[in-house]
Amino acid sequence: MIEQRRSNTGILLIIAAMLFASISLSAQQQPERNGPPKPPSAVEVNKMIDELSTTLSLNESQKKEVSDLFTAHFNNMKESMGSREGSGSPEEMQQKRKDFEAQVKSLLNDERKLAFDQFMKSRGPQPNQQMPKR
Repeated sequence: MIEQRRSNTGILLIIAAMLFASISLSAQQQPERNGPPKPPSAVEVNKMIDELSTTLSLNESQKKEVSDLFTAHFNNMKESMGSREGSGSPEEMQQKRKDFEAQVKSLLNDERKLAFDQFMKSRGPQPNQQMPKR
């Protein structure tokens, strides 16, 4: 009878340990939701450039210049977010976005600058919005 209790207690301990381990593992596999948004893929960047080109009525030369700026900007963002030296802080990302927008605006007249601002507002977080803390 004592042997039966010991074996039952042992089995219950093993089951409890397995349950605890499975709960711990499933909790660790949850994706991080508080991080910054991921930069768009090359396909998404090209789609954004096409939409912007149509919205601003850009000619081919302007579209090429804007495309080069967008591509360089998003490649720079991916590099910053991928590095482990602590770069990619929200403040740094906001400054990079401001610099990028200023470069694009330098190619546009006043009317197109306003349309560009509206376009960018429809595209995610603005430079003056706070990124979530990790």
